[in-house]
Amino acid sequence: MYPPPALRAHATGVTVPFDALCVAAGVRRVVSGRWPDVRVHGEALDFKAVTCGRVVCCLGRPLLPSDPGQRARVMLDKLAYQFHDWAAREVMAAARRCRQREAPERAALLRRVLAPTPVRVLLWLRHAHCARTVDLAAALQLPQPHVSRALKVLRAAGLLVERRAERGVALAAAGREALREIEAER
Repeated sequence: MYPPPALRAHATGVTVPFDALCVAAGVRRVVSGRWPDVRVHGEALDFKAVTCGRVVCCLGRPLLPSDPGQRARVMLDKLAYQFHDWAAREVMAAARRCRQREAPERAALLRRVLAPTPVRVLLWLRHAHCARTVDLAAALQLPQPHVSRALKVLRAAGLLVERRAERGVALAAAGREALREIEAER
């Protein structure tokens, strides 16, 4: 995936703490102990240097993305698979396992959101400022438990917000965006 890093006698660049790298990448630091010494320098070259018996991983800034989160993920990826750093490899593997666990849950939620009743509720709510469950059931001519289940699914997906003062639900910003996508597909 990445070419092997070059070897140099001296390390250059600004030190980036491994903890800060994990936080910026949005991944958990699942290892303790000795973390890699990471530095970012101005050349378009990734290299290793040995300083005081310790390996220093020097990454070239021109080779990294400008977005901080994406840059941190690429840096961890390079540390794991270009520099063969154990700590970075464990962090990236844990993040991948976490994403794999979440993927089926997201897919199941998406299938429930795109079922006929939740879609009908979303389409009806685009014109209403706020609606109660009973009013939705009457307007859609559906049993109240069906509407309640649809509202629960839409709330779990973050597409609805509750209006306590009006004792009803309304579309959230994400719901309006999802509604635009649904209408575009029709």
